[in-house]
Amino acid sequence: MKAGHASVGSEVTRRTFLAAGVASAALAAGAPAFAQQPAAVQPVPRGKEPAVWLDMDQAELDAAYDQIKYAPNLPQIVKRYATNSEAVQLLVADGYNHFEIPETLASPYGLLGRAVLVQMSLSQG
Repeated sequence: MKAGHASVGSEVTRRTFLAAGVASAALAAGAPAFAQQPAAVQPVPRGKEPAVWLDMDQAELDAAYDQIKYAPNLPQIVKRYATNSEAVQLLVADGYNHFEIPETLASPYGLLGRAVLVQMSLSQG
């Protein structure tokens, strides 16, 4: 093999280099590198109680209507709703006519212009 030439199959592409970097960063972080967290530990099986509706007892019926089973990231979603609500509260336009509100978008000191700059993190609000 000549000096300065790579052998066939040992070529490092940008994709493999970035993939190796991401994998090593995920391993170095020590935390799971997944967007969704693992499901909670399932409860210990118990004896069946009398049927309340069809063939389900009260605990099974409650579990069927529990949304955390279908949305394990519910606390994260609720926090996002709260954050979005705070951003919307910036747009309460006391004293403005509904025809005047769009005109405030062009001015960084107007109601909408100020809100856009805050949402883009270009202003403190």
